[in-house]
Amino acid sequence: MAFDDPEEYMRWYASNPRLYREELELIRRLDLGNCVDVGSGPSVFHEAISGAVISLDLSYAMLRAGRPDEDRIQGSALSLPFRNSCLDCISSIASVMFFKDLSGFLREARRVLRPGGTLAICSIPLDSQLGKVYVEMGRAGDKYYRNASFLTRDELRSEIGKLFEIEGTSCALEGCSFYCVLARKPREPYNGGAEL
Repeated sequence: MAFDDPEEYMRWYASNPRLYREELELIRRLDLGNCVDVGSGPSVFHEAISGAVISLDLSYAMLRAGRPDEDRIQGSALSLPFRNSCLDCISSIASVMFFKDLSGFLREARRVLRPGGTLAICSIPLDSQLGKVYVEMGRAGDKYYRNASFLTRDELRSEIGKLFEIEGTSCALEGCSFYCVLARKPREPYNGGAEL
């Protein structure tokens, strides 16, 4: 499902300025640069990423509403339109819960990142106050959250850790309702975090 109403999306952030500021500050602390932002929407949070940012989203409407100084690509998280080992950074901010196949996205991210490249995923965890609210909204038929798949913090970190080296995690909002995992593509063959 694509989000196709950038005005509604931006209104939500405008009506929740404290949440936006706290999330933005957390993303700034990740110190990201020269990223492809997957599931970018209308370039929300891109002011916290230094250097060049490329927006990638399924929705043409969202991309069209994004920042005019950025390159924009309409595409899928499950088939990233980049050659192998060519990117320094991939971010996905408040989007992975809407991807149909998180593992497929992570495989694609690993494919296109250079060895040592950065992966930053920020999400609303299932085991947070906000995550529980969104799950209930989905059960009640909310047009966005009925299609979302929320993971706990441990589940998200575990999924990422199968293919990437976890550098750290951080939280914002009450009860860790906005959770970021910072990881790197291994420079050497990686055993997925399993014991040798």
